Amino acid sequence: MAVLKVIEVLSNSETSWEDATRKAVKHASKSVKNIKSIYKNKTPL
Repeated sequence: MAVLKVIEVLSNSETSWEDATRKAVKHASKSVKNIKSIYKNKTPL
């Protein structure tokens, strides 16, 4: 049986969404181990 944990992490960046993603994963990885993938929600600005 597989176990999946989904969390929502918010971040921002003046540069790009990629930079915001890097910052969010870096911060989340301090308390969440073995992050295998990310998903960017396609919300309109």
